[in-house]
Amino acid sequence: MNDASMADLGIFAHGATAIAANADIPHVEDLSELSWSFGVMPRTSGMREISMTKPKLIGVNHVALEVDDVDAALEFYGEIFDFQLRGSHRDESGVLQRAFVDMGDQFLALSRGRTQERDTNRHLGLVVDDRSSVMDLATAAGAIVPEGRPFNFLDPWGNHVEIVEYREVQFTKSAAVLKALGVSADKTEAAKEEMRKNGVL
Repeated sequence: MNDASMADLGIFAHGATAIAANADIPHVEDLSELSWSFGVMPRTSGMREISMTKPKLIGVNHVALEVDDVDAALEFYGEIFDFQLRGSHRDESGVLQRAFVDMGDQFLALSRGRTQERDTNRHLGLVVDDRSSVMDLATAAGAIVPEGRPFNFLDPWGNHVEIVEYREVQFTKSAAVLKALGVSADKTEAAKEEMRKNGVL
């Protein structure tokens, strides 16, 4: 089936999904013929093609970690990291439901209500200015340290966190954000070389 015949049938193709424009159209079995780049939309006076442009993935605004107790989570992470709160939310009974840890132009959300099992390979990579003492601080705070995984720990609710140092990775923040955070913009030569390879330096 070509795109023109699909238009005659009144089928909208988007991704690998076919949607019939009316109930009389037979089911399409071969989804491999559907277009990933444009859709065919039904209209009252025939059909027309509409260009589909994919959005560019450019970063992470925030990540939410589920915990059983947000107050306890703030205490735990506060024993390991220096941070400020961007905001928080309590329910009508005063129980802290969510807290937002500021990271300049990003934030980490701590949300009450852990529903999944303890993490294994799934993990969150957090960037710090200096990670030399982070594992001692994490251990003292009660973190679980997986064997053979340096600079990795699990919080008391099973969230797996890996710690990387800003100067050693490609990840960058603007000069204004770094100034607000009080963090140096320095990068190692290895990090700079990786940035050059990817055209970001």
